[in-house]
This record gives sequence, structure tokens and C-alpha cells, in this order.
Amino acid sequence: MTHEIDRPDKAKWRIKTWHVLLVLVALLIAAVVFLQWRWKSEFARRIAALAAAGYPVTPEELDASYAWPESGENGADLVIGAGSYLVELHPDDARHLLKSVGGVNHQGVTAIPPEKRELLRQHVQANAKARELLHRCATVKESRYPIELSEGLMVSIPWLGDVRKCCLLLCYEAIDCAEREDPDVEEAIRAIEAGFGVARTLRNEPVFISQLVYLSLFRHCTQTMERLVCRCHLTEEQLGRLDQCLSRIDVPEAIRRGMESSQCLNLGFFVDPGSIDGEVFPEFPREEVVTVYTALGLAAREGVVFLDLMAECLAVSQRPTHERRQPAAAIEKRFNELSKSHLLLKHVSPPWYLLKLETRCLARLRCAEMALAVERSRLARGRLPETLAELVPGFTDSVPEDPYDGAALRYMRVEGGFVVYSVGENGLDEVETGALTRDDGGAEKFDDIAFSVER
Repeated sequence: MTHEIDRPDKAKWRIKTWHVLLVLVALLIAAVVFLQWRWKSEFARRIAALAAAGYPVTPEELDASYAWPESGENGADLVIGAGSYLVELHPDDARHLLKSVGGVNHQGVTAIPPEKRELLRQHVQANAKARELLHRCATVKESRYPIELSEGLMVSIPWLGDVRKCCLLLCYEAIDCAEREDPDVEEAIRAIEAGFGVARTLRNEPVFISQLVYLSLFRHCTQTMERLVCRCHLTEEQLGRLDQCLSRIDVPEAIRRGMESSQCLNLGFFVDPGSIDGEVFPEFPREEVVTVYTALGLAAREGVVFLDLMAECLAVSQRPTHERRQPAAAIEKRFNELSKSHLLLKHVSPPWYLLKLETRCLARLRCAEMALAVERSRLARGRLPETLAELVPGFTDSVPEDPYDGAALRYMRVEGGFVVYSVGENGLDEVETGALTRDDGGAEKFDDIAFSVER
């Protein structure tokens, strides 16, 4: 009798399948809510820490850091004005002329064929009005382009193409002056000074791509300078003016600005991925996917991963340049692996590229500076130095190190002149073995970076 009475009570407390499912669903929801809160909180904490450290973390802050000229004179206005007067070349002719900028290797000056010299002369003459404005630009110290950085990743930078064309026009003017039967060295130097001046109008623009263009223009100007020194005999005063152009280039500052702007603007992929325009980024995920991804906190989780990568890059940037190769390669490998498994990270500009670019630009800058020091020594002493150490003191405070291996820059006397060079990323001395040449676009086919002077 007692047994029959107890059975209903046991049935009353029996756990059924739907109870288990309900508990599991509740636990799953709780786990999702917790992870969502944790990822978003961590991302917000990391952004707050960056802001406290003085880094811009919003497009508006980045825009505010790009000040308008207080003097009222704006070099950017002159470049934009010159761009409106540009008489452009046919694309095929433009490619042919670009070869003349880098037509130097450690075996001597590559001659410009007569038909190209005529094309160059005509192009320079056809752009007299643009050149007038660009030469004025070289005397203006401040510059600010009308960029609206508050637009974030959707920002438009339409003037970059004209800045490049204007700088190349001045390089062509310098080459035209140097290649004449009776070279006009003074006008050639003025054109090079103006070319550096046009490049510097981008110096303060806090955008990753703007800093890349700025440093690429510095390369064109330096290679034009190399051709001028090969073709003409310069005075001490003229060599000093070229050296001043180089002294105004702050490669580490450009890289720092590029990194900070890259970090700030790329945060937009993770802070508000729904604002990304699919037409600007055609491979970006669909709006519905992004909405769910953001709601679950996964976008914030990727944001933390991105900031970790940026922190690693900034830490590596504090090391001596010749110690960066392996850690930078490790960051690159990790970034590529993470990009395969993350929805948003694959759309971010690779931050480690700036580390490589800084090393290459420093090598180019140091080679150019030391080559000018060698030329000043030759002018003063009537002979080439046997080693770069002979230039200390008097022509340089010290022999700079090769940013690729930490050793002193290399120097070699050759028939008719000399070459100052860096071993480049592969660490091989290709100048000494006679392997260095440049391709038709002026880029080194091999890794060595050189400044050659042969007459």
C-alpha cells in the first residue's frame, strides 16, 4: 500500500529530456553573453589604454592631429594647383621616362637615348606653368591637404596621383638640365630641391598610403640626385644643398606616423564593421553576416587580436633595424595564419610592411648621405678616400651602420668613381661580386642598395 502511494511522488520529480535541453540552452546563452561581454570589455579597455598613452583612436582625433598651416601659406594648395595644369604623358611614354630616373648602377650612368631625351625635354617645357607653382612650393614650410579623416576608412585621397606626377616632373626637369650639352647644374639642383619639397607636402599626412607615397618620392628624388652627381661636377655649396635635402627626411617619423594612422583607421573594421562600404571593399562580408558577427562580440574579439599584432610591431620597431628581420617575419607569418580563420582581419593593411620599408629607406638615405660626403672629400683633397673612415671628422661625424646587418656601410672604389652601398635584406654583398643592376623602372633586381658616382 505504501509502495503504491510513493510512486506518484517519484514521477513528480523525474527529470525529463526537455528539462536537460532547457538547462543546456540556458547555459549556452549565458556563455555567449559572458563571452560577448568579456570580448567587448577587453577591446574597450585596450582602446582606452591606447588613448591614455596618447595614440589617436578615432578618425576625429586623427583629423585633429593634422593641423592646418598657421602662417596661411599652404604647400598643398600649390601642388593641387600645379596638378590642374599638368600636361600628362601617354602611359607608354610615362613608363619610358620613368626608366631615366633610375638609370644608374655601379657600372656607370645608363645613357638616355636621343628620342627619350627629346621626349623628356618636350614634357618639361609643356609643363612650364605647373613647374612654376611647384618651385614656389619648395619655399613653403607648411602643408595640409583637404583630407577629411573623420570619414575613417572611407576617406578619399584623390591628390596622391598628382603629387607623384608633380614630383616626377621636377625629377625630369633636373635630368633635362643635367643631360644638356652644356649642363645647367644650378637649375638641376633647384629642381631637385623642389622635388623634395613636393614630397614633403605629404610628410605630416597621417595616412598609411600617404606615407608610402612620401617615401617612394624620396627614392625618385635620390636617384635623380645620383644621376646629377654622376653627370656633373658640383661645388661644395651645391653638394651642401643636396645634403640639406636629405637631412630633412625623417624616415622613422614617417614610419611611426604610418603605423599610428594604420592602427587608428583599421580599428574601424572592428569598432563598427557595419559602416564599411561594400563598394569600397568589395570582398567585405555581407551586411547580415557582419551584423550577427558584431552582435556576438566576435568583431571585438578580432579587434583585440589586431591590437596585439600592432603592439608586437611597435615593440619590434624599437629594436635596432638589423635585429628586426626574424621578429617581423614571425609577425607576418602569424598575421597570414590568423587572416585565414578570421572574418575581418584579412582586410587590414599589413602592419609589418612598414618595418621592412623603414629599413630599406634608411639604407638608401645613409648611402646617399655618405656618397655626398665622399664627393665633398674628393673636392677638398683632390682624391677619393680609401675608406669611409677617412671622412671622420670633417665630412661626417661617423660612418653610419648598414641597417640590414649592423656593420658599417660598404664602400668600393671603381674605375671612374666609387659606390657606397648596403647589403640589403638578403645580407649578400652583390656589389662586390658585380651582380648589382637596376631594372628599367629603377628598382634593384638584387638586394643591395647603392649610391654610385662614376664619370
